[in-house]
Amino acid sequence: MRRIILVAMIVFCLAVVFLTFAKHSRHQLEVKTYFGDAHGLRAGAPVRVAGVDVGRVADVHVRSELKEHDAEVVLLIQTPYELTIPADSVVSLRRDGLLGEIYAEVDIRHASGPPIRNQGVLKAWEEEAPQTR
Repeated sequence: MRRIILVAMIVFCLAVVFLTFAKHSRHQLEVKTYFGDAHGLRAGAPVRVAGVDVGRVADVHVRSELKEHDAEVVLLIQTPYELTIPADSVVSLRRDGLLGEIYAEVDIRHASGPPIRNQGVLKAWEEEAPQTR
């Protein structure tokens, strides 16, 4: 009986250790961008790179002291693999279909700079209204 309890405790401890390290093996990066108009972008909206969901919008709020680009958008990029986002990438707002939700698209196609660091700032590309995809 004691052996069964001991084996169960060892298995439990190994499972906890495995889950702890498995959770931390995800690549996570938080970056900001600033728009003059967030066009109704909401926290929880997708963040996409090359049309692939790679995270979500963590927060959207007004920073009135910034005047022209006062909509601060916090992007949380989370992937199970290492994803390098060049620091000169550009974020734009897109609409998923004709009436779909607005999401953030990170364009890395013409970027060639060093990788952006956690808490870095990406340039925003603003249009009159989010383009439909």
